[in-house]
Amino acid sequence: MTNIHNILIGFCVAAASIGTLAQTSDEHKNHHPTGTTQSASATKESTGKPMNADKIASIDKQIKNMQAIADFQQLSYGTLETPTGHLT
Repeated sequence: MTNIHNILIGFCVAAASIGTLAQTSDEHKNHHPTGTTQSASATKESTGKPMNADKIASIDKQIKNMQAIADFQQLSYGTLETPTGHLT
């Protein structure tokens, strides 16, 4: 019972003192230069141009290669089902 009592007192003291660890608004402003109020997603530059067919074909080829490697690894470990539905 004493251990529970001590633990609860510790939690209460920690909860009461957590406000002293928080930054004040002045401290928060000090590490942000003025004029940098944009969010990270707003600063991302987008060209607005669609991807060309060569790039799409390259990505498709890479995806197919990665799928073939994954299938080979699964067959090697016996976790991929064959077309008949049985594990190899």
